[in-house]
Amino acid sequence: MYLLNPFHGRIGRGQWWLLQLAIFGFAIVGMILTILVFADPTAPTGSRNSSENAMLVLILAAMVYMNFSACLNRLRDSGRSGFVYIAFLLPAVGTGLMIYFCGLEGGNGNSQSSRPNQLGRRQNFGLSTG
Repeated sequence: MYLLNPFHGRIGRGQWWLLQLAIFGFAIVGMILTILVFADPTAPTGSRNSSENAMLVLILAAMVYMNFSACLNRLRDSGRSGFVYIAFLLPAVGTGLMIYFCGLEGGNGNSQSSRPNQLGRRQNFGLSTG
């Protein structure tokens, strides 16, 4: 259910990796189902019908939405702006940056996030309360 409404709560590295695995699995299953349901076996090789194209576009849009939301949560929880996601769109280095910032690098302990965690309690990291 987290993949459908992910713009709340906190997300750690392990959960981010699990979400990436789920997104990859969603893509594979979606493409296989699209081929099985919409592909025309009598059509020449390489041709697609409009239903198949529409389904592939919907799968791509869902993947981009899920990845964007997971990366945005991870960036905010590590104390970075969500605008860093724009760097992930660079063709040559975007994937490497995404893996480094979201999947490998830990938070520096100075996160300014006061968003609620999974239990609904607020956590203020790096902020003094007294």
